[in-house]
Amino acid sequence: MTQPAHTIPPTSNGIEESGEASTRCHVRIITSNAEFDALEGEWNRLIENADITIYQTFEWLRSWWEYHQTPSYRLHILLFTAEKRTIAIAPLFIEEIGISGVRFAARLRFIGAGLSDYVDIIILPDYQPLVLKTFALFLQSTVGTWDVLD
Repeated sequence: MTQPAHTIPPTSNGIEESGEASTRCHVRIITSNAEFDALEGEWNRLIENADITIYQTFEWLRSWWEYHQTPSYRLHILLFTAEKRTIAIAPLFIEEIGISGVRFAARLRFIGAGLSDYVDIIILPDYQPLVLKTFALFLQSTVGTWDVLD
């Protein structure tokens, strides 16, 4: 199920330098396997113009998720949009940590962690300042959803 979109208003901190001063960035949280699968086309269009490694491709990360997810893992992929297009994807998941069924922490991690040489946000180069600022504000506004950023 898709979570509500968050809109982070523009600021002048780093955004004007990239020519994106008036751009609003929206963040949508992808939480289901069906939504993950539906991202393939958008993901592939994004990576055509982004500086990535094989470890950030849809095929690599979807396969990792398929074979390594556990009941304690919840998808938490962040889809960043601006100007009616996808400008970044943060392939994340939340790992619930507990003992004997008692949850004591939630760790926000990149999909592929542990078995990939490189994990990161996929960002169109012209939007890097906007996305990083939005990501920081988003993390700050969702503290409590997760306890540890790994």
